[in-house]
Amino acid sequence: MEIGHNIQQRREDKGMSQQDLADYLGISRQSISKWENESALPSFKNVLALSDLFVVSLDELVKGDEALIEKFE
Repeated sequence: MEIGHNIQQRREDKGMSQQDLADYLGISRQSISKWENESALPSFKNVLALSDLFVVSLDELVKGDEALIEKFE
């Protein structure tokens, strides 16, 4: 599972809109849309915040997303 799909699924499970998530993270709604459409990757800071918000480990959030893992190496 790619991180964009994972973010979208977990956001929807929490009943949050893209705007709600953007407001929580202090970023634009367009950034959330780009992540979910796999046209951009979240920063490490935002991955940590998402992990806390969704109450999942970093491994669960990013596992299988090789592009994101390579970005952090």
